[in-house]
Amino acid sequence: MTGDDKVDPEWLVDIIREDDYSVLVVTPAMLSNYFEVCPEASLSDFTLLIFDEYHHAKQDHCYNKLVMKCLQFRHNAPPNAKIPQVCMVWYNAYIDT
Repeated sequence: MTGDDKVDPEWLVDIIREDDYSVLVVTPAMLSNYFEVCPEASLSDFTLLIFDEYHHAKQDHCYNKLVMKCLQFRHNAPPNAKIPQVCMVWYNAYIDT
């Protein structure tokens, strides 16, 4: 499934809130939908975000919106907030953290 599929994004809210998963693989659009649908959603719901194929991100791409959300969260988070590590994978598996 992708963020373009006509799937109720509430299922992702349920999966993330269950806390039974160590690894969850979703598209950037699905993650964006999660933040739009779930008002109490927070980046602190995650410990690590890996943005693969980031070199495809263009102006209004979901990746750019998510990265801006991460930067704003990190800048405005209280001192004791759980802040996820963010990694962006570029061409040839180059990893930038």
